[in-house]
Amino acid sequence: MQTHVQNAYSEKALLAFPNVRVRLRSAALPIVLSEDGTENGLLGFHWKVQERERTKLMSVLERRDWRSIRTTLLNLDFNNLDSVCEWLGSAGYVAQAILEIPNSIAFTPGDVKRMASGNLGWWPEFVTSGIRDRLEKYRDAFRWMMQRNERQFRKDIKAAHEYRTAHYETAQATANAILSDNPRTLRLRDPAKAFLEDLRAPNLDANVLGLALRGTGVSEGLPVHLYWDSKGFPAIAARCGSPLEALCISIHIDRNFSQRQAVKCVQCGKWFDPIRGRDRFCSARCRNFFLTTERRKKISLVKQAAQDWTVLPTHKKANRDRAEWIVAQVSKQTAGEYALEPSWVRKVLGTSASKSHRAGEQYNPAPIAKAVTMGGRVAKRAERK
Repeated sequence: MQTHVQNAYSEKALLAFPNVRVRLRSAALPIVLSEDGTENGLLGFHWKVQERERTKLMSVLERRDWRSIRTTLLNLDFNNLDSVCEWLGSAGYVAQAILEIPNSIAFTPGDVKRMASGNLGWWPEFVTSGIRDRLEKYRDAFRWMMQRNERQFRKDIKAAHEYRTAHYETAQATANAILSDNPRTLRLRDPAKAFLEDLRAPNLDANVLGLALRGTGVSEGLPVHLYWDSKGFPAIAARCGSPLEALCISIHIDRNFSQRQAVKCVQCGKWFDPIRGRDRFCSARCRNFFLTTERRKKISLVKQAAQDWTVLPTHKKANRDRAEWIVAQVSKQTAGEYALEPSWVRKVLGTSASKSHRAGEQYNPAPIAKAVTMGGRVAKRAERK
């Protein structure tokens, strides 16, 4: 007699916590990265590794800031291998090529010594094409996700779940068609192509993007620990098993529980997390450079329009204000990109006129010579007294 046991679960939404602290909990251990870019999981330390070296390495990994690491990944140039090595070390990855025993379950003292040399032992020759390709897919997917607003992000998650269902149904239909020798069923629409077309993301990897939207980018989900802290407030700790999982979960937290959204700097083009919603620059240097450049462009356009005003016939200048004409002329030339104020134009033309007047004055040394002579006479009179 055979028995069949099936697990059944009861789920019911009791309450949606409005103020729950969500934390990312990741082990302070390096993750081995193979040559094809796959993660081989956590490794422990061999008993011969000294306590001081182990503690020093783990303390560096404990201080990881996932938002900062995420921003660096969004701006990472994979043609710059030194920057790639620096990011891999900051994220907590270790190249499998530096291990004394590649398939070992623990880091040896030699491995720890190599990791302590900087960037967890990464060198450009360890960054293979497989590692670059895999990380580039995740970078593009994360960059696309961080640009979506809250409403779009939730629709994207729904589309990712529909893509998983369509992918499973297509695979089943294809298998049945092969077994039944029915060629009509093989003419099915590619679910990956349809998924990317619906999201208007044709250049992304459908599997990576779908898994990142539905789950953690590596798996469909992860265990979460619900507890109450010492002050009695509820908190949730998401246990991440790899840096990619931590980065993906940080995006979900920022897109679902806050208004954080990656913005591209207007000046340098780098991606950054704005402090305020209207921030357009990643630093004060970019802001000052952009505003100074734009102001110089406006002044140059105003001066050019002022020269055009001087050559206008008299009958066209009649009953027209020069500043207002310059404003209209600049707006026409730039297709409305620069909307100037007549008062600002008058100020610019007045300042430039005063500067040109001062520059055109001839140098007259007579007042200076007179002052020196008078000073000498006063000094001689003081000596006589």
